[in-house]
Amino acid sequence: FVVRDLRGGGDTTYVLKRLKNITRIDRFRREIEVIRNLTHENIVRLIDFNLDHDPPYLVTEYCTGGSLSDVEPFWKGNPAVAFRLFQQICDAVAHAHSQDVIHRDLKPDNIFLRGPTGPAVVGDFGICFFDDKGSRVTLTEEAVGARHYMAPELEDGRVKEISQRSDTYS
Repeated sequence: FVVRDLRGGGDTTYVLKRLKNITRIDRFRREIEVIRNLTHENIVRLIDFNLDHDPPYLVTEYCTGGSLSDVEPFWKGNPAVAFRLFQQICDAVAHAHSQDVIHRDLKPDNIFLRGPTGPAVVGDFGICFFDDKGSRVTLTEEAVGARHYMAPELEDGRVKEISQRSDTYS
């Protein structure tokens, strides 16, 4: 949901994400933890959250430019602009990897633009994987991510094969 903070003046827009399926609370908790700890100019900013609310929710910045899948591809025919956006996405992913976080769901729907032409911001860390902990919040054989962007080694939920290469493939 796109929301405004009416107590703070109401002139700033945010995104409200509510947890529909309470059995996915561990994923939701992980997403919040990751966004809180990944401070980078090209990673979506966490504004607020409440895991005890019914339903649990998180609030992030609203990127007025929309997602890469929603916007007209203004970068077509302009390699410098396309490369700038690509570099911003790579910088965000590299920062996540430096913190042992593998996104696992990189796709145009999860890349946002803060303004009409950028900068690019990576969001939706709901199915990320902590490389250092090796812990899962998905079923062992559960394939996660968008099939058109999923690295082949992830298609059957093979946890031992998850690596930074999986995001690079996406």
